[in-house]
Order: sequence, then C-alpha cells, then structure tokens
Amino acid sequence: MISRLILIALLFFHFGVLEAADWSGLWRITRTHKDKVDGLHHVLIPKANPEKIVVYDSDARPMDLESVAFEGETLKLQFTLVANKAVPLRLTLSRREDRVEGDWVFGHVQYLVRGQAAGHRVMAADLWKPFAGLAEHRQSGIIDIDSGLLAKAASNDFDAFLQHWDTTVEPVYYFLFQDWLYGQAEKPSEQRREKLRGHYESLRQEGAAAMSRRFPELASKAVEEKRRRFGDQRSYNIYLINAFAPEAFSSRDFWTRPLAPGDQNCDCKLDLYEQFAIVNPAGYEAHGDFAELALLKELIEAVLWVGTARSPFLEIFRDGLSSSLAAEALDIPLPQPEAEALEPARETARTQLGRPRPELSPLYPQAKTLWETPGNLLGIDLIRRLRETRSREETVRMKDPEVMSELVKYLRE
Repeated sequence: MISRLILIALLFFHFGVLEAADWSGLWRITRTHKDKVDGLHHVLIPKANPEKIVVYDSDARPMDLESVAFEGETLKLQFTLVANKAVPLRLTLSRREDRVEGDWVFGHVQYLVRGQAAGHRVMAADLWKPFAGLAEHRQSGIIDIDSGLLAKAASNDFDAFLQHWDTTVEPVYYFLFQDWLYGQAEKPSEQRREKLRGHYESLRQEGAAAMSRRFPELASKAVEEKRRRFGDQRSYNIYLINAFAPEAFSSRDFWTRPLAPGDQNCDCKLDLYEQFAIVNPAGYEAHGDFAELALLKELIEAVLWVGTARSPFLEIFRDGLSSSLAAEALDIPLPQPEAEALEPARETARTQLGRPRPELSPLYPQAKTLWETPGNLLGIDLIRRLRETRSREETVRMKDPEVMSELVKYLRE
C-alpha cells in the first residue's frame, strides 16, 4: 500500500514538472485596466527549474517574486512592484500553446484594483541572454548591430537575416526593441516578422546600407569628442547603437548592470541604469548630401548631453554646437543659414521666450530636416557669433547660465 502511494506521488510530481516545463520560455505580458494599458511584464520560466521564475518590468528591472504555483495550464504569480514594494500584485494566467490570458489584482491596503492580462511566448528560455557581453562595449561605447544584419541582407536571404536576429540580436537586446516589434498587436509574431522584413528591405537599399556601414566610424568620432571635452568627468554610460527602430534617433535607460554577465556584484546605485542611443541610419537619408553630417551631429549631441535636462533654449545652443563640431570632425563646411530664414526663426524663439512654459515643438516641427528647423538654424548662427569672441574650447565649456544669457542677448538684437 505504501509503495503504491509513493508511486502515485512520484507520478504526480513527474507530470507536474512536465506541465510546468511546458511553460518554459520568455513571456511578454500586458496588463490592462478599463481598456487601457496599465503595465508590462516579462516572465522568464527556465525549463530545467520552472519554479525559479524571474519577472521583469519594461526597463529590465527584476521584480520581487513572492509566490509561484503551476496548476496544469494555469500559472499563478504574486510579486511586488519596485515602486510599491509593500503592495503585492497577483497575476493569474491560463495558457493555450504560446498565448496566455488571465487577470490581475493589485492589493492595496485600502482598496483593490483589478484588470485583465494577455501575452505570448517570445522565445525559448535557453536563448534568453539579456545584455550579454555588454561590458565588452563599455570602453568604446559603440555597439554595431547592423554589420551582421547587412551581411545577411546582402545575401538576399530573409530567413538567414531573421535567424541572425533571432539568435544573436533579440536575445541580448530584447528590451531595446520589444515595444517597437510587438506593441499591442493581436498577432505579435506576424507583426514582428513584418517589421523585421521592413528593416531587411531597407538594408538592401544602397543608401541605407552605406549609412549603416559608416556608423562605427562616425560613432567613434562622437565618442572621441566626448573624451576630448570632458575626460572622465562624466560618469554615466551611453551606448551608441545602430539597429532597427521606427525613429531615426531615440534613447532609453535600462537596468543593465544586474543582468549583464560580470556585473551582478556592482554596488553603485548610479550605475544600475545605462542609456542607449538607438540610431536607424536609414532615417538620415532625407538629409541628402548632409546625411553623414546630420547623423554625426545627433551622435555628438547624445554623448555630450545625455541625461541632462532639455529646454527649448539650451537645445538651440546644443544643436548649433554639435552641428559645428560634426562639420569640423568631417572636415566639411557647415551650411550657414540664409538671413531671410533666420528672422522668422528668431521671432518664433522670441515668442517662446516670453512664455512661462516654453515649448520645443514650434522650434522643432515634425517632418523637417535639421537644416530647416528654426532651432537648428538659430543654433548654427549663435555658435558662429560666439566663436567671434571665444575659442572653440571656451565655447564648448560654456555653462548653462552663460549660454542662456548669451542666447537671450542674441534673440533680442
């Protein structure tokens, strides 16, 4: 009798583990409340030990997991959000192949908040290598993703391109691309494939391919400019990375240090986050003959002022200075604004100057090249004026209060 009970218990344990193993992989889970997105989580379930689950938020921060329970096709999790450590969130998910649906409860001491949850399996657990090898790039600050993709695109083999992305890019840099690739799509896998095919087709065009091939050299010039001007005074890390993105240029912070191999023992709170400036070189073709200048200008601006506050007027100075430094680095003349274009730009800036809360958008309208935006036109002209009485080094090292004083004088002329 005892032996039969032991056998039944072993069988129950065995099939329970198999059921849990069926959940293995990285799952992308979106929480909604009253038909609006309320949160995004990534649940990693190892195949060998499914109960050693890790839950991440969209910035790659691990959550504090309190309990895990597999019940056949149902998974129950309870964890606390980083910003609300004392408040647990209970998530119940039912699986059907690679898709899950369920609900969640946020258990505040005074009230409960409920909502729905849905998601899908992104990749196998053994592929998941968040920010692997990132430490190798900290010295240079440059990550060239597109070089491997360019070779696959040149072979006219989309399946090979996709396999390279699946095995080399997304497992490491998933957090950089997950919003763009998957979003809130009803069919995330199909949407992802469609968007990656778009990047594949883009890299097959000579203009985009040529810009991407130039990225490592241009990024090196930007990093060198940072080292020349600031040495080791700037303690933050920023990575210049060329890859798929809907915007020509964007940046985001991620919780990289605790995840990247070799970084788990970092005890510097300021170093937990690192910033990525993500560049899609194809987005600079609109600048025509000045495409390289426009790209280098953006890269220089990123490394010099990442993590600093933006304002319409400091942005004018930074745009002008980074444009000037980019032209010098490429040894080409910087296009100078025409007088008839400067006065309307100056009037736009004067209008914003008189407002309690100046806005960036009138100075940087959408669908304009760098040389057509009022902010950049003013910046280039402002730097030309400043260089009449200051050296290059003095101009670069100007502090924000001095910049504002000079800019106000310039606009009121």
